Amino acid sequence: PLTTWAGPWEFADGHTTAERLRRAGFVEIDASVEEAPTTLEHGPTYRDFLRTVVVRTHLDRLADDPSRDALLDALTA
Repeated sequence: PLTTWAGPWEFADGHTTAERLRRAGFVEIDASVEEAPTTLEHGPTYRDFLRTVVVRTHLDRLADDPSRDALLDALTA
């Protein structure tokens, strides 16, 4: 179910985002992309972060909990 799904995301750069905001009527715009590495100290915390933030919409497309757990297991192995 995930191999043909493009996903809901687009990570636009600062220039593209600023232009979209300008077209929407904003005038004082400062848009940029910044790195923000996140360190999660414990395996269960990382798994929870993946489950609730990173792959949440992917997990929603899977049919059952065992399939969801298998994906999370593969990502956290």
